[in-house]
Amino acid sequence: MKKSNLFAIDIAKNVFQVAHFSGKKLKSNKAMSRKRLKALLAESEPSRVAMESCGSASYWARLAQSYGHGVTLLSPRFVKAFRVGQKTDANDALAIATALDAPSARPCMVLSEELQALQALDRIRTILEKTKR
Repeated sequence: MKKSNLFAIDIAKNVFQVAHFSGKKLKSNKAMSRKRLKALLAESEPSRVAMESCGSASYWARLAQSYGHGVTLLSPRFVKAFRVGQKTDANDALAIATALDAPSARPCMVLSEELQALQALDRIRTILEKTKR
């Protein structure tokens, strides 16, 4: 039986926390730069990748999918319940991995560039309507 690999990634602006699991065993939980994360995704064999859904999560999900990885985005509200200890990047990455295996996990949709652009326009329109009053 082949062990499955999992990368649980806590997304940030410049430094990303990546927890790498082989089967259920934690192999590493390291901080990485954008450049190093791109290289890791490109060099790794196709694996499961899990991230919290946020503004840039769809970009990273599309990039991982282009390298053959299976990607799951989870709601930050859902992941929060699985965090143990203080809110740190390392604990967040572990919480993402734990939340992924929960039976009640409902993944978020990976948005295409076009859908993200439409979503941004809709949100801008909503803000403009609120400020117009």
